[in-house]
Amino acid sequence: MVSSDSKTTARRNICLVLSLVLPLALGPLWLALWSCVPDTGWFSTVGGLDLLWVLIAATVIDIRYLTIPNWVTYPALTWAVLANAMWSTGIVSDPMLTDRWPLNASMYLGAIGIAESISGMLVCFFALFWNYAIVRRGAGDVKLASVIGAWLGVKCGVSAIVFGLLLAASIVLSVALWRFGAVSVVCYLIQKMMRPVVGSGQVNKEIEAWFRRPTPIAAALAAGTLLVFVCGNLFD
Repeated sequence: MVSSDSKTTARRNICLVLSLVLPLALGPLWLALWSCVPDTGWFSTVGGLDLLWVLIAATVIDIRYLTIPNWVTYPALTWAVLANAMWSTGIVSDPMLTDRWPLNASMYLGAIGIAESISGMLVCFFALFWNYAIVRRGAGDVKLASVIGAWLGVKCGVSAIVFGLLLAASIVLSVALWRFGAVSVVCYLIQKMMRPVVGSGQVNKEIEAWFRRPTPIAAALAAGTLLVFVCGNLFD
């Protein structure tokens, strides 16, 4: 009799393989569909397909289970680094390949260069790692941020994270104000900010529990990424 752990591992491995082959399996179809549309953006590339899949999968799973599994993020990181490495080293710029695919490599791969990809991955990783180091949760959010940075680079990746975190904080604060009232929330925040100065004091336990509850950040990071393509990044 197969144990539940074995079944879970098998399902995880299947999902991992599917995530790995998705860009290869659906990439040509994705490019063909967008080839009929003029002035398409970065999401019409294979990289756009991969990042879009990751954002959707991470959002759905994070909202339901408050976790982002590795089989969602690790394949995307692999493809981001591999695609940009192939482009930077000229593997996909070989005349034989460009004759078969009459598109520039960066246009169909969504490549930004291996240096920019690695830089974006590392910067976005450390941009959220501080939160994981403090509260010891949210490792999946850190990996998702790394994927965004690996595909979009430093400027767009950091902008997506900033937009996403501001959006998440706004939603959490707005719901808290609606549930507990402005006076109670403001008093709680003042007490928290003054605690290092005046020492420990009694705070509203209900509001404390509300702000400490796990928040599905994947949806906010997905929205932040889309905002970058609508509004532009924060640095240009």
